Amino acid sequence: MTEITSLGAQVRTLDEFFDRLIIVDRSMAFVPADTERDQAVIIREPAVVRFLTEVFERNWQRAKPFQGSRTPNESSHISAVLRETIIRCLIHGDSDNAIAKRIGLSTRAYATHLAKLKADLKAESRFQLGYRLGQLASGGPPPEAGETAGV
Repeated sequence: MTEITSLGAQVRTLDEFFDRLIIVDRSMAFVPADTERDQAVIIREPAVVRFLTEVFERNWQRAKPFQGSRTPNESSHISAVLRETIIRCLIHGDSDNAIAKRIGLSTRAYATHLAKLKADLKAESRFQLGYRLGQLASGGPPPEAGETAGV
């Protein structure tokens, strides 16, 4: 990281996944051609390149500068942001694979975060986790393990 920043590069990070995008002189763009991301499509259509440039710039403005190392406080903030993103996606009903892809983690790394979230909310299943998240979203505390709601 120090090497590239010493040459003038800036590095930023988002709380969600942003796929590969290379724009050259605002006249040509390269985007992944398949899900494996080992092939690219060259885009030369000015309107499409302009659109992709605008999408990139909006995301760049939202992203936080990344220096290559994190203090414990910065790491906990990133973890909190990641957790909130996962919760938002779960409430939205996204699949585990979709959430992992969106936040740029492997499914195994995402599963670790999900397991921690389930443990924190004392949920034994994904269904219980959804219920407890729904309770939190409606402003109430999640019921304790073994409680039933209105039954």
